Amino acid sequence: MSWMHAGLLAPALLLAAGAADPSSYAATHPAAYAGTYVLRVCHGPCTATPDFTGTLVLFERPIRNAQGRLFRADLDTQYANGCFVWSKATGGPFGNERRGFFSWALFEGAADLELMRSPDGGYRVRMQLTPKGLRGEAGIWVDPGPADAGHEARDQLIAERLGEPDIAACNSPP
Repeated sequence: MSWMHAGLLAPALLLAAGAADPSSYAATHPAAYAGTYVLRVCHGPCTATPDFTGTLVLFERPIRNAQGRLFRADLDTQYANGCFVWSKATGGPFGNERRGFFSWALFEGAADLELMRSPDGGYRVRMQLTPKGLRGEAGIWVDPGPADAGHEARDQLIAERLGEPDIAACNSPP
């Protein structure tokens, strides 16, 4: 849980711009992606019941706490501008972490983010806009190290838009 800011989020969190050049930040964080989503994750095609469900929130600007300080995800170089909460008490597709914060940005025409990050791995997500929200793929990656080969297992993700970004969704109980 060291990579998350669980327990630090207050309902009174405020959103504020944190970039030196707001126009360049807006170009990589388009308002069209910002919103609150119901997220479904499937190991393989999402044709039946998803393996995991939760809430995903993407903000246009970095998240600030009630004291005005910017949140940063551990091991990340960008300010946190998104959160997730898994519905299952046992956590999401990458372990027992039930909620957390992350950074997202538009990269090569898709929202690019890592819901989980450690020194030697992560859960990378790439999603594109659809008429009802976002759709894409994700995978767990690991640093191959000297004696192992890295791998990335692919999951399918569907995020149905519920509305505008809602900071309260980051605190919702799983």
